Amino acid sequence: MRNLRLQAVDVQGHSESAVSRLTRVLRGILGGGSQPAAALTDQPAIVSRAQWGADLHIRRADPDYGAVQMAVVHHTDTGNDYTPLQARAVVRGIYVFHVKSNGWNDIGYNFLVDRFGTVYEGRYGGMDLPVIGAHTLGFNSVSTGVSLMGTFSAASPSPAMLSSLEQVLAWRLDVAHVDPLGHATVTSAGSDKYPQGAHATLNDISGHRDMDSTGCPGDIAYALLDQIRHAVAQIGLPKVYRPATVPDTISGTQLGGYATATISAVATAPMHWSLTVTHFALGDVRHLTAPDADGLAAQWDGTDDNGRPVPGGDYSVRIEAAGPAGTARAATVDVAVDNTSELRPATRLAGGDRYGTSAAVSRQVAPDTATSVIVASADNAHLVDSLVAAPLAVAKKGPLLLSAIDSLPGDTSAELDRLHPSDAYIVGGTAAVSDSVAAAITAKGITVHRVAGDDAPSTAAEVAGAIGGPRVGAVVVARERAHLVDGLAASGPAAGLGRPVLLVNHDSVPAATTAALADLHVMDLWAVGGTAAISDVVVTQLHARRVAGDDRWSTAAAVAEAGVAAGVVPDTFVVASGEEAHLVDALSGGSFGKPVLLTGRRAMPKVTWDELYSHRVTIEQAWVVGGTGSIATSPAADVKHAINAL
Repeated sequence: MRNLRLQAVDVQGHSESAVSRLTRVLRGILGGGSQPAAALTDQPAIVSRAQWGADLHIRRADPDYGAVQMAVVHHTDTGNDYTPLQARAVVRGIYVFHVKSNGWNDIGYNFLVDRFGTVYEGRYGGMDLPVIGAHTLGFNSVSTGVSLMGTFSAASPSPAMLSSLEQVLAWRLDVAHVDPLGHATVTSAGSDKYPQGAHATLNDISGHRDMDSTGCPGDIAYALLDQIRHAVAQIGLPKVYRPATVPDTISGTQLGGYATATISAVATAPMHWSLTVTHFALGDVRHLTAPDADGLAAQWDGTDDNGRPVPGGDYSVRIEAAGPAGTARAATVDVAVDNTSELRPATRLAGGDRYGTSAAVSRQVAPDTATSVIVASADNAHLVDSLVAAPLAVAKKGPLLLSAIDSLPGDTSAELDRLHPSDAYIVGGTAAVSDSVAAAITAKGITVHRVAGDDAPSTAAEVAGAIGGPRVGAVVVARERAHLVDGLAASGPAAGLGRPVLLVNHDSVPAATTAALADLHVMDLWAVGGTAAISDVVVTQLHARRVAGDDRWSTAAAVAEAGVAAGVVPDTFVVASGEEAHLVDALSGGSFGKPVLLTGRRAMPKVTWDELYSHRVTIEQAWVVGGTGSIATSPAADVKHAINAL
């Protein structure tokens, strides 16, 4: 039982990967997709981490995810004489031992079962998700680990303990569509029995000693495993096992058609099969059926119900099976559609950090030289100053570069050397960008102008003054940290329209903002964000038009639509992270003066895909701003698929 970070290998047709399942869950949260219905094999009663008193402060890291291809039975090798009142303390003790003595990130097991039949949640991360534990060296990423609380080398597990073990195994393996009587061929990441890279064919319910040199789970418990396998196999019938799609990617074009994928599964009884192919944004695109049988082999050729080839992207296939024996738990497999005719680029702009990313954007905004540059703070505490900088950058026909508070980052310094501007405008006071940074820029022969006020609203007003007036329109956004994301999304369209961004409080308008609006003679004012960000009182007071959606994702899309309607040419779109840790990348992207849409790190919201898809005819270039730490490969690919769909 050692803590390893492993990758799932040799899936052998078992259930969906952790990444795809997590992506599906996230897409559901962000506005797309659906979750499987309840099955006959119900989750047993499980005491949660909160209920048994897991100390949140000692867990060292967030979980990693693999793929459950099998279950491993353990014993804790502790005493057998605990009382019902002591059982939770035993679990807490194991948790503390694993973290503080063994140095693991969390408790090693995924589940524990006490001698009274109580089941406990183990490692954090989601009981129905393939959380990688630290219970079976070399095989953690392909298994779920269930431990019997006690020592079973000579003693026998109680009937209650065995019954609960069987129930939790039946449920967890059914979630993963693993046959309790089957075998898995997996690749070891390295153990005492199987060196790294060795292939091992193991029972889908195995004992710890099958993979490592150990006596776990004890001679008595180990001798019961065959009995346990057969008992688990009879719980919750009928069941569907080994759902798979081969190949997992079909290639072709929307004009010429795609290759064919075969979706397969087996069932414990003859069943009628129904399949639904779903895209997170397009919804259900294809419905298929297969004859009654205890096996499935259906084909999908990448077309929708009307016979038209679908856009490129990731699709899920929900497999439902029902028959005289009942309804099985639905299974889901994934198939990717590779549209090889995608010509409109979706290019990632990223560096090693936020400064490198801003420099990468700068090289596109100003590929040669620039007479002026804008410098703003990348510090999270000062984003409220920085978010107003993009319109100034577009007005000065220069890029927006980011700085640390007290030092000029290497990427920013190098970009200044490349651009060789005559003027640099620092947005924000010395608390945001210090005089030492200004001096470093001056030392390059660049004239520095600081654009700042006494606070964030007055800094925004000073920036508006530097842009100059009169202005047909302006944008007001909330100054509170919780709502800065709306302002960052608005900065691109505002910059493209030559509209300064000003700041308001939730329930009031700062004097500096009122004065700036009067000086600019603004006729068309947008208030970006919902009522949680800017109250109706403020909108009414300013005679503004609210531009908002139900959340940050839809607000960004609404601002993009408003920008296009007002005159922003929709030939270029920017996609940046809408998650708090990476909002600064959206700041960099605003300097294009184009619509800025937001995505999650792992999954793109449906509203973002819809907005890109709706402008696919006019889009010539999309920029994905930020590295894979802020926008993973899947949502970045979704950008390309959306703008290239027919």
